[in-house]
Amino acid sequence: MKPSKQFYEEVPPEYYESLPKLGFNPVRRWFHKKRYEILNALVKENYQEGQTIIDMGCGSCTWNQSKLPVMGIDINKPMLELAKQKGNLKEYIHTSLEHTTLAENIADIIILSEIIEHVENPKEVLEEAARIAKPNAKIIISVPYDHPISLWYPLFNAQCLVYGYLLNKPFYKDFGGHIHHFTPKKIKHTIEEAKLKVMKQFHNKRFTIYNVCIKNEA
Repeated sequence: MKPSKQFYEEVPPEYYESLPKLGFNPVRRWFHKKRYEILNALVKENYQEGQTIIDMGCGSCTWNQSKLPVMGIDINKPMLELAKQKGNLKEYIHTSLEHTTLAENIADIIILSEIIEHVENPKEVLEEAARIAKPNAKIIISVPYDHPISLWYPLFNAQCLVYGYLLNKPFYKDFGGHIHHFTPKKIKHTIEEAKLKVMKQFHNKRFTIYNVCIKNEA
């Protein structure tokens, strides 16, 4: 069964903030801390002062360790409010990713971090990102390396088994809301279907796949 909108709206606002800090598993803590660090570095690498950064599906925007001026979009309002309170967001829009209400060609940097695996129609969300992106914008997309040969796959599934079925936590029973499963090749194909071009792709020790993209004007 696919997770409902309510599933995401009810994720506790502190959830993503707590991931790099809590729990008995040092690999899990390292993984979340590292993915936030990598994303923060990627955004800083492409950012120039005065540019517009939009994080689609930002949650609490925990990656923004540098307190860059980010506009967040999410359906979880308590998370958006927490992010603004902590300085992770400058402003936010409480709406769906498929229809952001934003004008065309306004963003210099767009982030979709660990989002595409959750949405029912990835192409629709990516096309909305392309619509609001300026012609020279960078679209930074990350997804789990969700394949049996990866390191993420066995650890995440084991975690869902323990937390979901032994500790009876609904979030993990629904496998964290993951309904799509990506390899580097598959996410590249999905991105290209939305008329975006992958300029750079790499993975963090087969845990997370990172893609830096631009609009494909051809």
